[in-house]
Amino acid sequence: MEEYDDIDDIDTNLYFVTNIDEYCQEIRLLVGNDFGENITNEKLDEYISVGQVEKFVDEFCEDHGDDGSPIISEQSHNNICQAVLTRIQNVGLAKLAVDGHINVAFDEELNDFVFWAT
Repeated sequence: MEEYDDIDDIDTNLYFVTNIDEYCQEIRLLVGNDFGENITNEKLDEYISVGQVEKFVDEFCEDHGDDGSPIISEQSHNNICQAVLTRIQNVGLAKLAVDGHINVAFDEELNDFVFWAT
């Protein structure tokens, strides 16, 4: 990935993300391909936008460079991927509920949504 400049750190490799749009597109495709090969950006737009991925990058990055570029580590990259995966899964569950394939309700005791087959 030539878009990421390696920065030497004592114990951790850190990387400047020099092209945030391309990085976010790649994250979406990386995570989205876990659900099906050759998934398109258009299909991914139904689940998560590039802007939403950018917010996750900003939230989980280690810091920002002088030019505002996010600085990430392997751990922050993994956290970003996990957040994208969770968003895709949640939207997928919501779509299934809207289409009537599963039922959904909020369980106050669990303080979370529960799903079951129709």
